[in-house]
Amino acid sequence: MGIVYRAHDADGNDVAIKLLRHEIADDPRARERLAREVAAQKLVRNDNIVRILDAELDSSDAFVVTEFIPGPRSRTRCAPTAGCTPRRCGRSAW
Repeated sequence: MGIVYRAHDADGNDVAIKLLRHEIADDPRARERLAREVAAQKLVRNDNIVRILDAELDSSDAFVVTEFIPGPRSRTRCAPTAGCTPRRCGRSAW
């Protein structure tokens, strides 16, 4: 549904920015799904869930900014040599 980028905030801290993919950015269903995701994530307080730092859901480039948690890329974790296939790991990993 989205593309996640690593970026830096105004203080130089690493953050993750999730943007809706260009081909679905104008789809009201995709925007509603992103809004539900943000609302649900704001309700959860757990050390295993990244905090939402900012979100803009009404602009032409809807996005969500979260804490950045370092780790392997999903392409690396879901590589065929790791026992996963694109079908099992989801299209977003490929």
